[in-house]
Amino acid sequence: MLYTALLRLKISSSPRASAPHQKPPPSPATVAPQPPPPPLPPAPPQRLAIATLRPEPGRGPRTIVVDVPSSIAPGGQAAGAASAGNARSVTVAIYDASGRHVRTLTRNPLAPGRHEFEWDGRGARGPVAAGVYWVRLAMGSEIVSARLTVLK
Repeated sequence: MLYTALLRLKISSSPRASAPHQKPPPSPATVAPQPPPPPLPPAPPQRLAIATLRPEPGRGPRTIVVDVPSSIAPGGQAAGAASAGNARSVTVAIYDASGRHVRTLTRNPLAPGRHEFEWDGRGARGPVAAGVYWVRLAMGSEIVSARLTVLK
């Protein structure tokens, strides 16, 4: 009997039992969601590369996406910090399967980063024939190429 009385006393003196009129803590569903953190800026490319050729194979205009690093160290790896102040002369050109020059898309200084070029499928003498062509990307002594297939 003494034990039962002590047990009742303990239950009635607990914070939960003594304050039934207080609001319960908010549930996770009622907490306002936090906005996501802002996206990080893209990292500068680590090497000179032709990132994508769209569409491949295809007809009509082509989009050629290239990655230009801040500078090229021996071995083809990027060197130094990327900034618009260290733009380097970059050439993007199209050649046919026998190595003849078809068209130059750019021969300008480009800031480090990703760049897109549009090729309309034309050479110096008009539309090119169906076949295999090569996109050549050059920066300093570093040269990268990728095959491009033109369909008719």
